[in-house]
Amino acid sequence: MIKTVATNGLFGKGTLPANNTQPKRIPLPILKQANWGLFQRQYVIPMQPVILKGAATSWTAVKSWTPKYFATKYKDVQITPKVNLPDTEVPYVYKDKNYSQKMTIGEFVELMQSGNRCYFDQANMNCFEDLHNDYNFNKLGAWDVHVTNLWVGASTCSGLHYDWCDNLLVQIHGTKKAVLVSPEDSSNLYPFADNHTKSQVSCENPDIKAHPQVKNVTFMDGFLEPGDVLFIPKGWWHYLKSSESSITLTCWYGIVQTPMDQFKTIVRMGRPSIWFAFVRDFLWHGVLQRPIEYRLYGQITTGQMAYELLTSFLQFWRR
Repeated sequence: MIKTVATNGLFGKGTLPANNTQPKRIPLPILKQANWGLFQRQYVIPMQPVILKGAATSWTAVKSWTPKYFATKYKDVQITPKVNLPDTEVPYVYKDKNYSQKMTIGEFVELMQSGNRCYFDQANMNCFEDLHNDYNFNKLGAWDVHVTNLWVGASTCSGLHYDWCDNLLVQIHGTKKAVLVSPEDSSNLYPFADNHTKSQVSCENPDIKAHPQVKNVTFMDGFLEPGDVLFIPKGWWHYLKSSESSITLTCWYGIVQTPMDQFKTIVRMGRPSIWFAFVRDFLWHGVLQRPIEYRLYGQITTGQMAYELLTSFLQFWRR
């Protein structure tokens, strides 16, 4: 039996799976009422994830946004979504260039409706300024907002990863499964050597033979419906899998993890392969400026990122 969750967001009684060769799985806490004081005290301040059930149901975005809505309002807007996506829990093993394709939003929505596994991912909402009044992250407690992004897709899977700042994720249309893992389990999640924020682990069907340390991980499972808000504290690993048609808004806000925080995370991971890739990419993609092939949903490598941070610091210091 798995632990249950009370309406106040606290864990109830329960036991763990009998098979100790598999990872522990517990449900994500749920707050069924918008108790903002409790949210801040028990989740935001101690950096613990929680689902705020129905906290955004009053938003115009939740009431009116659908793929058809975007296809009508922005039919001829050019985008570069990911299409013909692989059916996998770990998309990072694939190359971004093999799935990116230019098209209009109207064409993309047609592709969604045809059953294609596709994703218009991480689109900055500054590109849709006329929609800003349809949502309000400030009322959810977001302060010092860095960016608000739009995610529209069909049967998508993000893969397990973590971000550098707090995230309020709002499910607008369709549903999503969410799996979160504490930063304390980072050493058991087999990050890619060239990018320590992306994991090689399958959340729903972990391969214990390939990744034996995963059996020590505690997975927190949740399910998001339209109007639900998921608080993802910075540094927490998360995996998101959508229904056949899904629209999501994310808001990254607050104090960002520092390069020193990232250094400490890499040290805790205890994997020499990360340090080897770090030095290689710092020299190859940073110093020598050799081109890089990005992973699907990926970004620059850890080594290249370190090079860019160092050069930015040196340029600032020389002023």
